[in-house]
Amino acid sequence: MELPKVGIIIINWNSFDLTHLCLKSIESINYSNYKVFLVDNDSSDDSLQKLVSEHPWIIPVVNNENLGFTGGNNSGIDIALKNGCEYILLLNNDTQVEEDFLSILVDKITSDNSIGAVQPKIYYEFDRSIIWNAGGRYNPVITKPSTIGENQIDNGAYESSFESDWITGCAFMFRSSLIREIGYTCELYFYGCFDDVDYSLKIRGKGYRLFFCADAKIYHAVGMASKSKTQSKEGVLKPFFHYLVTRNNWFLIRRHTRVVNIFPTIIYQTYNFIGHTIYFIYKRRFKKLKAYVHGYYHGIVKPLNPKKLNHTHYIQLYK
Repeated sequence: MELPKVGIIIINWNSFDLTHLCLKSIESINYSNYKVFLVDNDSSDDSLQKLVSEHPWIIPVVNNENLGFTGGNNSGIDIALKNGCEYILLLNNDTQVEEDFLSILVDKITSDNSIGAVQPKIYYEFDRSIIWNAGGRYNPVITKPSTIGENQIDNGAYESSFESDWITGCAFMFRSSLIREIGYTCELYFYGCFDDVDYSLKIRGKGYRLFFCADAKIYHAVGMASKSKTQSKEGVLKPFFHYLVTRNNWFLIRRHTRVVNIFPTIIYQTYNFIGHTIYFIYKRRFKKLKAYVHGYYHGIVKPLNPKKLNHTHYIQLYK
């Protein structure tokens, strides 16, 4: 019997080295029926040309502007659907994979029609004994997602697969038929943060289950796009990261918080806001404070319409 066809969506934006390593690791996987759709978000260097030269088997998808993580993924998903892919895997370009990871994910998602999406166990690339993500939990009372296993040494606590509340966009595999039921990923979020929680909740809202697959393993060079190359008084993370994460958090709240949970969510977010503000002031990171407050405000007041948001303006403002 022929294996299901999997479309792997990888986004590149001026990142030859990371994307090249990711593609090299994929070349060694033991699953045969897959296509890699490399989405280039209007790179200003020659990384796309170099990647196509090094990996001529990939299918390039070229965007004429930076559509971010969500828009870039959607353009790749569209091409994957046209190529007849039965399953879609959104995979970060700063990952490297084990040879059997895709086979394990496919075996799990095809084992039960009630499973809508799956993810692997994800380790830090800098230390492959430390877990970055082993699934997610979601507290609807305060609209708070949290990561399971983060920063824990892999001591055997997460050796069994289990149902997860949400799946990380770092390696998010789902049935392509879900596009007809719930649509594409939400382009409000732009940057890869909370868009995965949003899509997970939409999948669960249709009655599907999500699973963490303990035996499927990959490694993640976490947050390379959001980090500065040098340490400054503002720290390592770029201010735009704080703007987008804070804004996106409120977008998630506005899209998914039930009326009964609005009050506890606002209380939690208020305490969270006070804590972050004190921290940035104490550290004298005033550019990050400005970005954080700006993101907090925009998350509350901006329209929930991606066409009315100028993401790139604020990325440039707080780069």
